[in-house]
Amino acid sequence: MRCPRCGAENAPNYRFCRECGAPLPLTCPQCGQEVEPGVKFCPYCGQRLAAEAPAQPAASAPVTPPPQPSAAPVTPPPAYVPPSAPPAPGPAYRATPPPPPPAGAPYSAGPTYGPSAPYTPPSAPPPVSTPPAYTPPFVPPPPAYGAPAALGPSAPGYMPPGEMAPPAFNYKGVWPRFFAALIDGVILSIPTYLLMGATLMRAARTGYVNPGKIYGPAFLVSIIGIAYYIVLEAYGGTLGKRILGMRIVDANGNKPGFGKSLVRNLLRIVDGLFGYIVGAIIVASSPTKQRLGDKVAGTYVVGK
Repeated sequence: MRCPRCGAENAPNYRFCRECGAPLPLTCPQCGQEVEPGVKFCPYCGQRLAAEAPAQPAASAPVTPPPQPSAAPVTPPPAYVPPSAPPAPGPAYRATPPPPPPAGAPYSAGPTYGPSAPYTPPSAPPPVSTPPAYTPPFVPPPPAYGAPAALGPSAPGYMPPGEMAPPAFNYKGVWPRFFAALIDGVILSIPTYLLMGATLMRAARTGYVNPGKIYGPAFLVSIIGIAYYIVLEAYGGTLGKRILGMRIVDANGNKPGFGKSLVRNLLRIVDGLFGYIVGAIIVASSPTKQRLGDKVAGTYVVGK
């Protein structure tokens, strides 16, 4: 589009001339008719006109560089002027000797000291103290030992490999156990006599002994005997052992408890063979006086 003022060519969407800034007439791109500025639709054909382009900025003024600061005049240093004459030297150093001593006076280089006493050598050297003679401490001679003791199973106190030394207790053997068992038997005979006697007396009245009525009291007597040994030995011993001053302990000297007491009494089946002869032999041959039930349960019958 040509500017009507300066004749410069501009883009169709320009509103102002890019050279002189004069407003440009708008032309409809469809019908070619000129329309007034600011109209959005052509009044002849109804074509929507292009959006107004932003006004072109005026030609920028030439940029003037800022004034450069004027450099201060550089004053050259004053020229070197050699001295007209060398400086006068200072007074020369002269060593002044001390004044001579007056006539007839002895010359002394320092303070005068009084006369020292004449040296008198010692008449005899000082006595030298002789240290006492060294006496070694008394060392007693080693005791005379006999022949080495025999080693092996025949030696006293020999323990087979893998076994621990038995605890130090007053172990009770066959005869103390035998008398304790007699006392326990007397104590257990009391409920046995009462139950079985009542059953037999009832049968004597009727004149007929029913075997089925004997099994019940016999079973009850057996239960009482088993419970007597298990419960009392778990707490340290039966009444017969306590009367004779004996008790049952574990390796630490404590009460064995129900577990060890149960194991100990279950093995009475083996120890009681042939009228407790098997148990008596095992107790007599054991250094800790233990029967088979004691060895398995880890218990000991000792004195109080």
